[in-house]
Amino acid sequence: FVFDQSKIQTELAACDTASMQYFKAITIGAVDPADGFDKLKKALAAAGYDKLKAEKQSQLDAWVKTNIK
Repeated sequence: FVFDQSKIQTELAACDTASMQYFKAITIGAVDPADGFDKLKKALAAAGYDKLKAEKQSQLDAWVKTNIK
């Protein structure tokens, strides 16, 4: 399975930006993890994570239907 990102380039870039904004601070302990993850989840939602996830699932479902018998 190879994911075609062409339909969700905007959301992918926005999610990447949101992740970079919060992930490092969370992993190095610069922020409270609970607060940091809450902010990260909200930022990812605003960036279109649900659309990205739905597109990937749709492509995977189509691949499975075609390739797994």
